[in-house]
Amino acid sequence: MDYKPDHNQPRFGDFGATPPPARPETTRLSLLAVASLVTGVLALVGCCIPAAGLLPAGLGMGSLFAIHRSRGAVAGRGLAIAGLMLGSLSLIVGTGLWIGASSMASKFGPVYSQVLDPDPAVVRTVLAPKPASELTDGQIEAFQQALQAEHPGAVTLPSGLWGLYAGFAQAGGNPNRYQSMRDPSEGAVLPLPAQVGNDWFYLIILMSPDQKIASGFPPVLAVADAGFERADGTMVWLSEVQTPIGEDSQSPPTDQTDDRAGTPPPEPEENPGG
Repeated sequence: MDYKPDHNQPRFGDFGATPPPARPETTRLSLLAVASLVTGVLALVGCCIPAAGLLPAGLGMGSLFAIHRSRGAVAGRGLAIAGLMLGSLSLIVGTGLWIGASSMASKFGPVYSQVLDPDPAVVRTVLAPKPASELTDGQIEAFQQALQAEHPGAVTLPSGLWGLYAGFAQAGGNPNRYQSMRDPSEGAVLPLPAQVGNDWFYLIILMSPDQKIASGFPPVLAVADAGFERADGTMVWLSEVQTPIGEDSQSPPTDQTDDRAGTPPPEPEENPGG
């Protein structure tokens, strides 16, 4: 009698084995992967906030884990990877920008406050070569006196990124309006919030386009000019302030003598009819 094997019977080694789950016929797109991609694009656009990259990176990792556990039921692995990469890139770029901005902001207050130093020699250390050679001590003192007349007291400039943010909030207004007051070829206008007691105003620093005070990253540009706004809206610039004529001014007094003092008066004309 011929033996015919029954292929429907379990084979040796198949006893106790759990058959793999059937692959689902339909799949759905992972909402976490979509959210990771969208937030990754937004974080890269606004990478000035380093923590913004944490959200898309976290969503990307979570969606990848969920997609792997779904065994094919959930799709969107490529979107999740893209969101994870965008979030990581935003985190790296934003951290670098934040470190650079913090380093620069920490120098603004200590460096540019020297414009208000009572010693003109100290003021010249932060000026560009041209204004340092052209401005007189009398002009520097007259500018500081005009500032004290408008804002009596000790002037302080906040340092650090958070200090500047708080100062801008206290000073209020629109500091960008000062940008149009000077020709861009002269340099970049930097409005800095300054404080005298509870009074806040803007000290305007015109940074030289090419002269640096010191090397390093980021570099600190020399001062080409400085100014402030009076309560009536008029601007006072260091380069335009006028010094009074006198002994305290380095400008030589103008000659007020009459050139005709040494010449004899004209003889009266004879009256022809007399």
